[in-house]
Amino acid sequence: MYIQKILILLLLAFFVSNVNAATKLAIGDVPPNYLGKDSEGVEIHLSENKGKIVIISFWASWCPPCLKELPILENVQNKLGEGGCCKS
Repeated sequence: MYIQKILILLLLAFFVSNVNAATKLAIGDVPPNYLGKDSEGVEIHLSENKGKIVIISFWASWCPPCLKELPILENVQNKLGEGGCCKS
């Protein structure tokens, strides 16, 4: 289940809804707590993942660089494992 949540976060841009488009963030800004809903309609909040590594990737299926990034993100997940800490 944890892996599904991480993958959902990685693909979040595809499913994001109800985010204020007027909110502009700069590098280093704290993102909004509410990120949207996953594919099952469950709300995703950053506060639920406090202390964990969270990677959010905005991508599109028609974007070659985005698709090239997916195996890299999968490799990161494999190295971090379910607990969010590097495997030995």
